[in-house]
Amino acid sequence: MDVSLTTAPEERLVSLVEAKAQLRLPTAFTDDDNYVSTLILAAETYLDGRAGIMGRALVTQTWTGTIDNAFPDQIAVPLPPLQSVASIVYIDGDGVSQTLAAENYQAITNVEPGLIVPAFGKSWPSVRSQRQAITVEFVAGYGNAAAVPMRIKQAALFLVSHWYLNRAPVNIGNIVNDIPKTFDALFNSARKWGF
Repeated sequence: MDVSLTTAPEERLVSLVEAKAQLRLPTAFTDDDNYVSTLILAAETYLDGRAGIMGRALVTQTWTGTIDNAFPDQIAVPLPPLQSVASIVYIDGDGVSQTLAAENYQAITNVEPGLIVPAFGKSWPSVRSQRQAITVEFVAGYGNAAAVPMRIKQAALFLVSHWYLNRAPVNIGNIVNDIPKTFDALFNSARKWGF
């Protein structure tokens, strides 16, 4: 399924207050607030959504996906966790756009990836064989930022901290060692693994 973001999250994955606490910056110190806010957005972009390395949606967001030619037996919805399916629109054999009634399909949200299957006793309609014959709009993510697992938020805070303290892409003249198993441990525990 090819996907594109329809509605972005309404709040950041971590707040400026959380990032400043991670950086041990006093709340009264506001000189770097804009810079820290851009780092928060960069960390979120690095982790979240289609371009993110985690392969999942974090704070609630809406996506539109398209499928070519025909309905598969089941539709695997990328970017878990799937919250709901807003609509399924398809091009029928006559080339007319049709909206599939919600009672004709079931969203299975307690698995990863989320699935859309025909409802009991129903089957998928015939579709014109063409590119983007089926369009699925779906809502994904854990909910608000407070609902995102702490290990994911902590990974974002580690990135913000690292980028804040290392403002250049190279570090010359210093011995550098990774802190063992910090970011990688958090990242690997929450990453969507190849399905």
